[in-house]
Amino acid sequence: MIEPDNFLKRLARLADRGAPPLPTQTPFGFTTRVLARLRDVEPENPLARLAVRAVPVGAAVAVLSLLLALHQPAGASEAEPSGLAQQIVLNALEQ
Repeated sequence: MIEPDNFLKRLARLADRGAPPLPTQTPFGFTTRVLARLRDVEPENPLARLAVRAVPVGAAVAVLSLLLALHQPAGASEAEPSGLAQQIVLNALEQ
């Protein structure tokens, strides 16, 4: 049978050693390997595949909306939404 005093001393000695130090940098090429694996894996769920491919479309719609919002004609901020849309179309046709 193990004596409690010896067991506690041994346990304290092992605890004093501590964990090995963690590396300060990631290994060379780690990021590239992770990205390559992500590209190779195709989602099995068709809805997930669609969601991954819809991200660029959503980004394009957001940029287009931002550009349209920045291109407001003078005095359009007080107008009704339908009047604003008509002003944008008329302004685009004039150019």
